[in-house]
Amino acid sequence: MTAVAALVDELAGRVDFIKTHNAIPPAVFLALVRHARERGIKVAAHLPAGVPAWTAAEAGVSSIEHAAESLSASPIYAGLAKDFGH
Repeated sequence: MTAVAALVDELAGRVDFIKTHNAIPPAVFLALVRHARERGIKVAAHLPAGVPAWTAAEAGVSSIEHAAESLSASPIYAGLAKDFGH
């Protein structure tokens, strides 16, 4: 069992949801989201750099915090844009 899975398992039944921080490495973030989904725990996410909103949604994120900024950054994370167009 990974450390991420062990953490999610420890929280199962004790919390209503898990809220992530945007400094979590993308691979750890996605593993956490997927394991939480398997355990029936919702995840409120601050998207890490490199994780587009659609990837987080497909992984099972329940909500995206500060969605305007996250959705604007998603094309940048995916390599489809270089900046916010300002």
